[in-house]
Order: sequence, then structure tokens, then C-alpha cells
Amino acid sequence: MELKTYIVEDNATIRENLIGTLEELASVKALGWAEAEEEAKGWLAAHPGGWDLAIVDLFLKQGSGGTVLNMGSVLGFSPSPKFFATHAYATTKAAIIGLTKSAAAHYAPHNIRFNVLAPGLVATPMSQRAQGDEAILNFIKTKQPLDGGRIGQPDDLDSAAVFFMSDESKFVTGQVLAVDGGWSVSEA
Repeated sequence: MELKTYIVEDNATIRENLIGTLEELASVKALGWAEAEEEAKGWLAAHPGGWDLAIVDLFLKQGSGGTVLNMGSVLGFSPSPKFFATHAYATTKAAIIGLTKSAAAHYAPHNIRFNVLAPGLVATPMSQRAQGDEAILNFIKTKQPLDGGRIGQPDDLDSAAVFFMSDESKFVTGQVLAVDGGWSVSEA
């Protein structure tokens, strides 16, 4: 089987949800960072995002293009200093956006596409603190005003991920799609 799409997401809740949604697509592989590091034979340890380059080598050897979907965050381009002053996290998510755009430009002639999903606050084990904080929940009502002003659910990302990983997006590369309930356009 030829691998066409590769997604790396360390949040197990989101990763498992995407795998469940995409299980009928046999050419999709979804891994966590630790698994990707093992598969990419040390690239991740040597270079932030280095696993992308190892996967690119695989796509280049296959000669049929491919898709890399990176998971970012709205915090990488739309900070919230009062409630989410996580500088290292925001920095890494901004770096993912830069890496994605740079790789998209470089590998487009080989039909290898790179895109980013940038969710807002999503209900996962990583967001437990925020989910239990009344001040943050009130903030989210105006910061993510869509659908009643709620915390996102992992399955809110599914359709966007399927789009990026399918041939429906064969003319799309280097893009960041905020699946954020309105976070990035909100004044809250």
C-alpha cells in the first residue's frame, strides 16, 4: 500500500478521533509524537518538525506526492495572555505554521502538500484545567462564540482534517485553517 497522508498529533483524544473518522481511508497514517519520532529514526530529536522531512523522503521515493497535516493552535497566531500565557506552547505552534508554509513552498513541485489545522480550545485531557475554570468558561462564551460559545469537541476537527487529507484539497498547500469557534476573529 502506498502511503499518501501522514498526520502527527500528540493529543491522544484528537488522534484517536481522527483515526476513527478516517479508518476507511487505508492510505492515512496517524501517529503521536513518540511514535513519529521512532518511525522517523531520530529526526524529531535533532530538528523541530524533523519528522516531516523523513516523511517527505518516503513520499519522494514513492514518487506520487502526499499530504502532511500538522496540528497547530490558534495560540500560535492569536494569543490570549490573560488565560493562556503558555509562551513555549504558543511558540511551538507558531513554529509549526512557519515550518508548514516553508515546506509547502519547497515541496509543491513534487505534489507534496503541507497544511495546518489550528483549533481553538478543544475538550481534551490537555485542556482539563480550562474546562474546570469558571472564568475561562465565561471567557470562551465570547472568545469562541459559535454554537453557543462553547469549548470545541474533538469531532469538530474531523471534516477539516478529512478535507486536507483527501484529494478534495489537491490544489491546497501551505494553508492554516482555524477550527476555533470564532476565536481568531473575536474581540473578547
